[in-house]
Amino acid sequence: MLLYQVIISIFILISIFSLTFTLSLMDCLYDLIFLITVDKRYHTPEGAWDSEQHVTQGTKILIDSIKEIKAKFPQWTQEQCFKGGISAYNAGVKNVRTYERMDVGTTGGDYSNDVVARAQWYKSKGY
Repeated sequence: MLLYQVIISIFILISIFSLTFTLSLMDCLYDLIFLITVDKRYHTPEGAWDSEQHVTQGTKILIDSIKEIKAKFPQWTQEQCFKGGISAYNAGVKNVRTYERMDVGTTGGDYSNDVVARAQWYKSKGY
């Protein structure tokens, strides 16, 4: 259950990050209404944007990305695979070539690092 909660938290943070590039609290609050984003270019969104069906679809996409990264890089730690999965969620598994440069080609060029930093910030605030 803890892994599922972590994955949901990461997915929500990915969604928030994909909608805003500033640290402005107002921007973050505005973007919270878009809890889950499924990229229409690569997937057919299921259910309404705020439905359990949509959240489940997005979670499955993230889990699949993490599993594909684990298969591609079996020597990576679980934490590295999570981070690689976050990067792959944004730019595709093929884009992840090395741990050090996994974010080349992602949104902002630092996607997984930004998501992890935001997750740490939210955790430090008690979320």
